[in-house]
This record gives sequence, structure tokens and C-alpha cells, in this order.
Amino acid sequence: MKYALGYIDCKVSYEKRMQLIWVRQKLGDELFKEINQDWCEIELVEELHPTLPDDLFKRVNIFVKVDQSYKQALLFPVKYGEFIERTIC
Repeated sequence: MKYALGYIDCKVSYEKRMQLIWVRQKLGDELFKEINQDWCEIELVEELHPTLPDDLFKRVNIFVKVDQSYKQALLFPVKYGEFIERTIC
């Protein structure tokens, strides 16, 4: 199962390590630690920013792929439902 957890706006020059710092700030420590487990995979999808200048800023969508064979994965949408914007099968 794949869940959309929101987005961050950041500078074009930010690489994945810096993006993850902003993701952690947006989602909070508890959820960030949870999605860094073996049964989760963070997927950051970059796109052009819709309102800010494209040469300076980008939008990074935050997705998490969850392996449904783990017990924790079944409880993920219940425990963190307020962070899930949409579910992608």
C-alpha cells in the first residue's frame, strides 16, 4: 500500500539528505522514525512549484510505501490517519 503524506517546499539546490530534514520537521519525530523501519520506504517525488519561481524552489511530495506483510503495517493507517492525505493502491 502507498500513502501520500503531504509535501514540502524547498530550494532547488536541496538534495535528498536536506529534504529528509524538512520532511522530519513537517511530519514530526514519531512518524518519521516509524516510516524509517524495515517495512516502510519513503518516496520523495520532486515537481515544479506551482506558485513560486521554478528556478529557486521545488515542491517535494512525500509518499510512503508500506509492506502489508508486517503487523505494524496494518496498524499504520489507524495510528497515523490524520497525516494520510490519500491512499494509492
